[in-house]
Amino acid sequence: MKYTIKIDRNSIKKNPNAGFRGPYYVPGKTDCNADGSVSRNITPVYMINGEPEYSYDLIYPDITCQHCGSVSSYNELEDEEYVDDDDDYCISTNICPKCKTSDCCQIEFETLKDALKDNP
Repeated sequence: MKYTIKIDRNSIKKNPNAGFRGPYYVPGKTDCNADGSVSRNITPVYMINGEPEYSYDLIYPDITCQHCGSVSSYNELEDEEYVDDDDDYCISTNICPKCKTSDCCQIEFETLKDALKDNP
């Protein structure tokens, strides 16, 4: 079965900080000096792509496994990373939490562009 994770139209908000690239300052290592004073290093972190133009929430449907028929929430689906017999790195996605079969469904995500067409 194929499911589309939709964008909640009521949650779409324009980000006033869109395009901001930092720096953001995050606390670094805290040192306790011999005299009992404390010094803290502050580390600047720069974002490569900047802040997104919009923020939004997603609506997650219940998912029915195409193999065993069990119903689960999207958040219960599992992914697994492993190395196969040829030493290739592999990822199994959308593993059913009940029968443990991968690709129990097909998932696609609605694009923001499509959501904005419906919600000017």
